[in-house]
Amino acid sequence: MNFALIVDSCKVGSYQVRNGKAYKFTEPESSSIPFQFHHSIGNECFMGFWSYPFVFDGCFLNWQEWKELPDLDLDVIFVSIEKRFNECTIEYLRSKYPNAKIYGYVKETWNWEHTWQNRLNVFNQCDEVIVPVEDINLFPQLINNCTRKISYLPQPVNIDYLYDNFYKEDRAESIFAYDISWNKSRQGNTMKFAQYISRKYNIELVNVNTQHEASQWESFLNWWPKSTFHINLDPMPIFPGQQAIQCATLGVIQIGGMNESHPKLFPDTATNDYEILENKFSEYLENYDSRIAVMQDAFKRVNDVYSYQAIRDKFKITDTV
Repeated sequence: MNFALIVDSCKVGSYQVRNGKAYKFTEPESSSIPFQFHHSIGNECFMGFWSYPFVFDGCFLNWQEWKELPDLDLDVIFVSIEKRFNECTIEYLRSKYPNAKIYGYVKETWNWEHTWQNRLNVFNQCDEVIVPVEDINLFPQLINNCTRKISYLPQPVNIDYLYDNFYKEDRAESIFAYDISWNKSRQGNTMKFAQYISRKYNIELVNVNTQHEASQWESFLNWWPKSTFHINLDPMPIFPGQQAIQCATLGVIQIGGMNESHPKLFPDTATNDYEILENKFSEYLENYDSRIAVMQDAFKRVNDVYSYQAIRDKFKITDTV
């Protein structure tokens, strides 16, 4: 399958994936220049949305960089048009890539409502639509007005790479508090609850923010997997929840939160109810067998839902139903 992920405008440059590594996209010859950006770990591991070209051994095109998109023999396109509605059109994609099936993709779930009418027009010109969260009812304008089939496809994670490079066999008995300080609506009561648990159970609380570092994800991954517990009370189910996915991959127990991934990976703690969360935390803290069981279950679940192979299999089913 010849695959391209296309976005009308963003800060990430165009890249192509070969043998599991990203290279700068240039024409007419294949580039040997490794490509990475602030949300990547080198050129081998990209997070979430940016991982689709790795899953399908394809490319990413930042449409804004091209006067004319490159000549490619594409079978499948995932496209997200969120700003440049006049310059970037599905009509152009169909003329440029006549053999490709075009899937409109809801990339930024959090601001869907701001431009939904323009985006709806784009989606209704695509062959199908993909959303990265399973509860499609979170997009009422889409389900009420879209004339195309809407399917759920999780955002992928390179489980093997993360596990091989960031799993910690020995870790401190501590809590890492995931304080989303740059987005107040997603903070919830994370810090308040984490501080309460830390004081009551006399367990160390760790909080580090690498948001402004050049390699922010890699820097962040060098911190939080050292802890045994991870607290994140993000109350918004419309977000995929990459942090919980990484916790399940690296054997750290996620406590709290209601993102898309939380009930899939940590169903017993996918809530922001203090009493429920404290009871489960106390159980995991005191019962090592219970702790091992939840980590093993989460690791199986993350492979079943978010691994590259799981995404390939899910897309095949979605594409044929």
